Amino acid sequence: MTGPDKNLTTEQVTNHIFPVWTYSYICVLVPVFLLTDWLRYKPVVVFQCVNLFVTTALLLWLKSVPAMQVMQFFYGVVTASEVAYFSYIYSVVDLKRYRKATSYSRSVQLLGNTVGSVLGQLLVSFNLMSYNNILVVYSGSYFNCIFLLPASCQCHSRACTFIANTLDKKQ
Repeated sequence: MTGPDKNLTTEQVTNHIFPVWTYSYICVLVPVFLLTDWLRYKPVVVFQCVNLFVTTALLLWLKSVPAMQVMQFFYGVVTASEVAYFSYIYSVVDLKRYRKATSYSRSVQLLGNTVGSVLGQLLVSFNLMSYNNILVVYSGSYFNCIFLLPASCQCHSRACTFIANTLDKKQ
């Protein structure tokens, strides 16, 4: 945020922008947890995706300190909504496999963050891309995922119907 794309000072970022994430995360965590309990998991995961899109859009197109504070608020909502993601995983996994599910989901998440961070740092360090260009590429991949999601859901529901029909025929 302190680069030429946003032109914010280190003092603004450290003292005025980043603290918004911490306080918004703390304030939103309990309501998101209750919302997850009330609505169940999938709507809250979709809510998380929408907030991630808003966060990315604000970070990509706006430059002022108040806009970045709003962006940090939405990012706080995104990180607080991870509770729904892990709750959903635990709801579909047998109790005996909680440790394995936790290790797989956390390791994949951390591996993705590590690979993305290292790749981004290499691209910036070797002056192959700017942070803003990386954000544009990220946004493009995010839109592709949004458009591919309905296709994957349709295939999944057909597979479930096929399995259900097969089980009915065996009985």
